[in-house]
Amino acid sequence: MNHDLNRNEENKLTELAVRNSIEPNSIVGESLEHYIAEYERCNEPQVVSFRDKCPWIKGTDRYTHLIHRYTAKLLPHIPAFFMTSSIEFGLPPAVFNTIIEIDMLLLKGSAISHAFEVATTVETANKAVNDRYRNMFIAMPSLSIKTFLIVKDKDAAKAHQLVYSMANVKDGISKKVTIVHLSDLTKEKFEQLF
Repeated sequence: MNHDLNRNEENKLTELAVRNSIEPNSIVGESLEHYIAEYERCNEPQVVSFRDKCPWIKGTDRYTHLIHRYTAKLLPHIPAFFMTSSIEFGLPPAVFNTIIEIDMLLLKGSAISHAFEVATTVETANKAVNDRYRNMFIAMPSLSIKTFLIVKDKDAAKAHQLVYSMANVKDGISKKVTIVHLSDLTKEKFEQLF
């Protein structure tokens, strides 16, 4: 197969882009479109080195990933690759720009199925609910993403007030956001969210 040749050519393009401060979006977008086209042409899995595709992700970008116990915690290159591509998952740009600010997204194929915001303070809970989730659902009310707000147990009452504010109840946002207490994040209970 010619995967190695393509990978070497793309790696050189990526290195050149980083050295010349070209936007990562253009390089990643072209790569993603290439992989999709190759898959459709030959119906074979495509080999991708996400570390090579996203060389701007350095060790310092990993601080928050080290505290979470999920499989991708040490692989920030994978979400960076998809989130900097030109493909916007079929979403309007305003919705896509809001979604990429969300802490963790789960994908089923090319569709975003779940969104998780981890609120470390009441202020971050407010931004998650009233900035990101609210803006996302107001801009696209038919969006069918299961959204979750993970909060410390001591902040649960305040988070409940945020989610169930008069405006969020009126606009239906409160029906779309599920509050999850940090103490409930056991393996069994986490699997029930799906």
